[in-house]
Amino acid sequence: MSLVLDFCMAFFAAMGFLALLWLAFGRLLTPPPGTASAFVLLPARDDGEDLELAISHLIWLQGGRITRFSIVLVDLGLTEQGRARVLALMEREPGLHCLLPEALPELMKKDG
Repeated sequence: MSLVLDFCMAFFAAMGFLALLWLAFGRLLTPPPGTASAFVLLPARDDGEDLELAISHLIWLQGGRITRFSIVLVDLGLTEQGRARVLALMEREPGLHCLLPEALPELMKKDG
């Protein structure tokens, strides 16, 4: 019985050590926050029915605090219902922006 207990303790100790190495190595490779401006451009078309899911996925990625980026919706022909949906999303998520394609070069000049 002692042999099985020793094996289990060695196994879990090795797993814990590997988990610590994995976390330390991941943090080592992570760039420091605030080193560069990054944008995620999402095309917004028609009624924008797929925007809410895409935005929730991106916000989930930001929740890990490993990377920071601005989410920019590019209006490529939203309907009135689509604009209303985008306005509701912008009220709910304060870091969300919506621009026309013509405004993108100015955004890049300002933050680039």
